[in-house]
Amino acid sequence: MLNHPEHTNYKVGKDGTVVSPYGKVLKSRVNEFGYVLVSMKDKVKRVHRLVGETYLPNPDNKPEINHKDGCKTNNHLDNLEWVTSKENKRHAWDNKLYKDIGEDHIHAVHTNDIVHDICRRFEEGQSNASICKDLNVPKHLVAGVRSGGIWRVISDKYSFTKKKLLMKTDEDLLNIADHIMKGLNDRQVAEAAGFTIADSNRVRNKHATTELLKDYDFPKSAENRMTPELVHKVCVSLSEGLSIESICETLGTRPDQVKKLKGRRTFTDISSKYVW
Repeated sequence: MLNHPEHTNYKVGKDGTVVSPYGKVLKSRVNEFGYVLVSMKDKVKRVHRLVGETYLPNPDNKPEINHKDGCKTNNHLDNLEWVTSKENKRHAWDNKLYKDIGEDHIHAVHTNDIVHDICRRFEEGQSNASICKDLNVPKHLVAGVRSGGIWRVISDKYSFTKKKLLMKTDEDLLNIADHIMKGLNDRQVAEAAGFTIADSNRVRNKHATTELLKDYDFPKSAENRMTPELVHKVCVSLSEGLSIESICETLGTRPDQVKKLKGRRTFTDISSKYVW
């Protein structure tokens, strides 16, 4: 048996039974994700982690524990193993256990809990920028959830209005226009001006308030090809079933780029790793 500081006064059985310091078997419950929980020292713990942390050596310091048979309520030691997040998702995929929504999607990068937190903050009236800073999450995730382009399985449970994020003032448009005139590409403009890549692209192509921008002769963006990082994000979105319009709005890509990627006519070394 391994020592674990939080388990010192509790007895964790190899079958998933947890006994309090007073000899009482703790009552368990199953959460909305199917995991068995118990309360220890005013903290709620997942039983499979208690068993794993108590009995399973973890020399490679892997972060997650997998149920070998796919049954989340079978928390016997023989059914558990330490895995990486990628190994966990691959096991679910290979055994047809995964759901192609939320964090259970094989290519999911973020967790359901993070998206729930983002949605609660929307309802409280927080801005995208403050949410990104507080939670240390990327802009495209927050913008995509707010617009309803991604993670709707969670965001539809909340009352904030889902709409495309449009710039509200002429000052915003002119600010972006000035950065574009400096020769910056859309990604650089977004970072410098504090908006999204899609915002910069709309201004560059004069899809926003043409009359205001008519006197600008914008240089074409030097960012003709998507970066590998962006390609992965588009592939994740395609595998989640998002429309080309939603992907372009959220990630700031061009429709022709996404269509070629979806048809596997470009970046095949990356797209071949995804399923849609």
